[in-house]
Amino acid sequence: MQLKPDLVRAVLLEVEKLEYDHSLSLLGLHRVSLENGYKEVEAVYTARKLGEAGFILGSFSGHIEVDELTFNGHMFLETIKDNNVWNQTKNKASKFAGVSFDILKEIATSIIKKQYDLS
Repeated sequence: MQLKPDLVRAVLLEVEKLEYDHSLSLLGLHRVSLENGYKEVEAVYTARKLGEAGFILGSFSGHIEVDELTFNGHMFLETIKDNNVWNQTKNKASKFAGVSFDILKEIATSIIKKQYDLS
């Protein structure tokens, strides 16, 4: 199964909205998948991979429950949160067959730096 960058971003944005001591259940992941044109299984896979990558904390075997973003999850999301930056990032990345999330973050960072004349 492929990891879909738009779904990764959607899941991270949804987890960021959680109030303290609340979690995102399988039903919540199902809603995120439907709202973004994906299958529930893709959202569950994405959540598991985000957990493996250290971007979110939760339970990912059996009963799925996402509790919160990690510091690294927050830092990655802050880089790609802005819709304009995200769209430009995807446009630049589309020139390649595939890019890692580290490269997506680098592309987004370079776009932000350019907007603020920091490059």
